[in-house]
Amino acid sequence: CSSDLSSACLLGSPRTLRAMSADHAVLGKLAACRAFFWIWSLALAVRVEGSIRLGNVIESRLANNKADASSLRDMAYAISQNKGMDKGEDAIVTSGSNGIYRISLLMDGHGGQEVVQHAGRLLQHTLLDHCKESGEGSSKKQWPACAEAGIRAYQAEATRERLRGGATVVAMFLDIAASRVGFAWAGDSSAIIIRQGQNYFQTSRHDLENKAELERIESHEPQYRYTIDDGYLCSADTSGGCLMPTRGIGDIDMEHAGFLAVPETSELMDLEDGDIVLIASDGLWDVIDEHTAIKEVVKAAPNPGNRKQMVAVVKKLVERAVDAWVREYGRASEADDISVLMYTPRLERRSELEQEF
Repeated sequence: CSSDLSSACLLGSPRTLRAMSADHAVLGKLAACRAFFWIWSLALAVRVEGSIRLGNVIESRLANNKADASSLRDMAYAISQNKGMDKGEDAIVTSGSNGIYRISLLMDGHGGQEVVQHAGRLLQHTLLDHCKESGEGSSKKQWPACAEAGIRAYQAEATRERLRGGATVVAMFLDIAASRVGFAWAGDSSAIIIRQGQNYFQTSRHDLENKAELERIESHEPQYRYTIDDGYLCSADTSGGCLMPTRGIGDIDMEHAGFLAVPETSELMDLEDGDIVLIASDGLWDVIDEHTAIKEVVKAAPNPGNRKQMVAVVKKLVERAVDAWVREYGRASEADDISVLMYTPRLERRSELEQEF
């Protein structure tokens, strides 16, 4: 959007934009904001199903390599695609809640949109349902078993529906009552906790450069039917293809080669004032290393609750990643889809969030 309309695009209400549209001088400029405003309004909506409140799916609706960015409460999101209008394979699911956990998802699809769009509709609900209170309402299902069970249940559904393609996933679980965060992840998208300007915690990447993943595949009994080609895990059968991530969801035809739809999980970690959680797909991490990303975020120093600052930070990260892809490969058409989620906890608002969710 142009500079004189950026505030309206980022923070304005539908009424504000309608009033501005009455000025014919800005009608053309408003058209440039439509895709951005669509993602903004989508993030504001919350679906409610019984005791579970669901977030909504954010996908890029802009031209190739243009960054969408939006915010909701204490989180900001940015996303770009390079597959063509409405063909991007990255998706973010805004925060949903079951009264115990707030869960947000970042997913990086491959082999088409089928799995990532299906998971956008169902995976958050599945995780919230598995990690809610027991039937007696007296205790939580144990972490991290509930997250692992939720991913397995989703994979069973994907198998029943014979979905094509797959996706990596990072699920962020925020313990509403205790100000703790945990992660369940599968694939090469990654999450970082930045504390006092340093990398306090980082999820691992599930690919063949991860020695534990390579050992898992090589030592499995019965033996997987696979080959390795230039860092890709490939099927030894004609039925499969090749993948960079060794875990994720979907990719049913690669399970015989060692692809695993079981997440790795973290402990639930206490959050502190000033912490920043940064989650991104490999479209960011393949061209911007963790040290550089942390430096950019810390330099910007977004204040918790300042949504305009948060949006500016995540949008800049995506734009820098697009530029890095172009520098490395010589043309914009080589850029990957890129998605970024940033969470800045406001611990003084914990009781307020408990009431809200």
